[in-house]
Amino acid sequence: MRPQYILILLFILLLGACKPTKYVPENEYLLSDVKINFEELEMNPSDLKPYLKQKPNLKILGLFKFHLGLYNMSGSNMDRWWNRWFRRIGEEPVIYDEFLVERSAQELQKYLNNKGYLYADVEDTTIFLEKKHKAKVIYDVTPNKPFTILDHKERIDDPNIKSLVDADSANTLIRDGDNFDVDILNQERDRITNLLRQKGYYNFSRDYIYYMADSSIQPLSIVDTLILRNPTIVNALNQKVESTHLQYTIRDIYFITDFDPQKALKEPATYYEAFDTAEYNGLKILYQDKLKIKPLILSVNNLIRRGELFNYRNVERTHALLAAIPIIRYVNIRFNENKTIEPTLDCFIQITFNNAVGYSVNPEAINQSGNIGASLNLDLFHRNLFKGGEMFNTKFSVARETQTGLKDKTSFNSDELGFETTLQYPRFLFPFLSSYFVDNIKSNTSFKASINFQRRPDYERYIASLGTQYNLKNKSNWSHQFIFPDLNYVSIPFMTDTFKQYINPTFLKYSYENHVILGAGYNVAFNDQDIRKYRDSKYFRIGFESSGNFMYLYDQIAGTARPENGYNFLGIKYSQYVKFDLEGTYNRRIDNKNAIVYHAAFGLGLPYGNSDVLPFEKRYFGGGANGVRGWQVRQLGPGIFKDDNSIYMNKTGDLKLQFNLEYRFKLIWVVEGALFSDVGNIWTIRDYNEDQPGGVFRFNSFYNQLAMAYGIGARLDFSFFVFRVDLGIRGYDPARPAGNRWVSSPSFTNDMVLNLAIGYPF
Repeated sequence: MRPQYILILLFILLLGACKPTKYVPENEYLLSDVKINFEELEMNPSDLKPYLKQKPNLKILGLFKFHLGLYNMSGSNMDRWWNRWFRRIGEEPVIYDEFLVERSAQELQKYLNNKGYLYADVEDTTIFLEKKHKAKVIYDVTPNKPFTILDHKERIDDPNIKSLVDADSANTLIRDGDNFDVDILNQERDRITNLLRQKGYYNFSRDYIYYMADSSIQPLSIVDTLILRNPTIVNALNQKVESTHLQYTIRDIYFITDFDPQKALKEPATYYEAFDTAEYNGLKILYQDKLKIKPLILSVNNLIRRGELFNYRNVERTHALLAAIPIIRYVNIRFNENKTIEPTLDCFIQITFNNAVGYSVNPEAINQSGNIGASLNLDLFHRNLFKGGEMFNTKFSVARETQTGLKDKTSFNSDELGFETTLQYPRFLFPFLSSYFVDNIKSNTSFKASINFQRRPDYERYIASLGTQYNLKNKSNWSHQFIFPDLNYVSIPFMTDTFKQYINPTFLKYSYENHVILGAGYNVAFNDQDIRKYRDSKYFRIGFESSGNFMYLYDQIAGTARPENGYNFLGIKYSQYVKFDLEGTYNRRIDNKNAIVYHAAFGLGLPYGNSDVLPFEKRYFGGGANGVRGWQVRQLGPGIFKDDNSIYMNKTGDLKLQFNLEYRFKLIWVVEGALFSDVGNIWTIRDYNEDQPGGVFRFNSFYNQLAMAYGIGARLDFSFFVFRVDLGIRGYDPARPAGNRWVSSPSFTNDMVLNLAIGYPF
């Protein structure tokens, strides 16, 4: 039997060994399947599934009820621990319930009515398989024609509020001719509520807004009226009378630092008497003993202004800005109302601090370029170095990584020593920025310096770097990163004669020369993943990087004569190139146990001017735990190039293209399973004297050079880290002779790779 089928066969045998209806009581039925049939429904049928009150047991791959199988592997004697364990990790059989079927039909009907299908009809049918003790439920949905909005009106008695809502009418979510949709109506309530709470209406809530719908004027049409009512108050005669909504302005702002909520509740009078008060830029700052943070930092991260209307968005942004300062552990913002003369608010911002100084010793499993290793890190930090919320880190690290050679598959160790120091300011340190930018953009600035020593059997390398990084986040899911300047010095003082003989006749020799990289970069990313919610998520990143252009421009303006090996900086040749990277991931949640993840990546690096090739550390590679997993790291490509005689795994390129598809499913405890398929390769953009024949990218042939691998994997999710094992199997090998590239009978030794890694591949 072919080896790729062994694990699948074992998986099926495990499930087949357990009778699905083993623990179904007599005269009861296992709910085996639920199906929703619909006609002419203008919505995604998956939107209906959450309204089913009873669903069958979870399936893996849509076929196998794996978790039910685990439950059924238990015995009836609960005194035995293994029986209790199987029941805990498995899923109890779902027993058909007629009442829940009726409730499901009612909920489907209600959902369709809310979406405008007021004449929708839902009928349920149950098919009983008596011999198998199973039941199948079918819901037949007949939506009929939906109701549309004939006319949308508004009735707002408060003239001030009416003027604000009318001025923002272009953003309304309700349009004449749209389908009548209760969800859209509620979203409109939220939109108006948010609008007013940004305009001073501190006490306004969505409960003041309701709708009246009239469907008697025209068939399948609704005249919809939004009503915004005024509040009622109790007057001096104890009578309820109608009032108007109050618009609040900010009066005084208090920062209470080193706030202790327990003491404030138990003994408020004596607690607050112990505070001293300092005033800065209109703020009243309360502190005990001494103020631990500069008033300037509190001021620039506070968007709540005296004399301005209350704006809940400014409250949220102030909370986010203050919470991002490392020295601050806890932030709470509350308001007291004053109605003596005119409605005002006193703002109290309560802050609790972290310990300023600390250290951590962290042993870690590492995964660099798909190789497994271990590291020990000593991290010393100060969260408030200059009393401005600055985060200062000094990190010492030692690591060992196990790598595998290409020719004889022998393993060898690479060692690494490192020192890194970082100073991060909780704001954007750049001249000529507008006050709006500073106030509305959550940002920080990092200055970084590091030196790293790497030792391999074939060479030793030093990498020293200096850089400045600007990080900003203007919306909840978007982040931007600017890197400028970014200076790296790479020195290779030792190289074995064998390695020199291997690289000297090839273009690789340029990648192992001493060089300087002085560049800049920009990355923008979108990420809406929320680990607390089981829902679809997306990740998208665009990156741009360049190096050497400023120094090259200086040499051109200065008329510097070009040396034979290129221009240099302080006697060391500098690299000149541009790089562009594009990456996207879509995580499609099927249910809380199953997901399908799509991933694609593209990268292109162009050396020019002072460089013939990209620096080695900037080149792309194929294979490995995060690439096409049927190949070891740097074993794939470029193109159809094949070089299995080398002991060095230095297959790199200028262009990368990769696609991945992974089906993930939870098994037991912390164990997750995965089935995956990877497609991709790397290419060079130049012939490089034919050092790697067949490695150049060609538009008319690259699609025939895409490698393909598939496989099965397991993940151990311990929350704080994920350990991953993937067995990658080659399916299509472009390095094989034409006509023989499909791998029909893969061998364990040549066509399979066991990848060990930390974290998910994408």
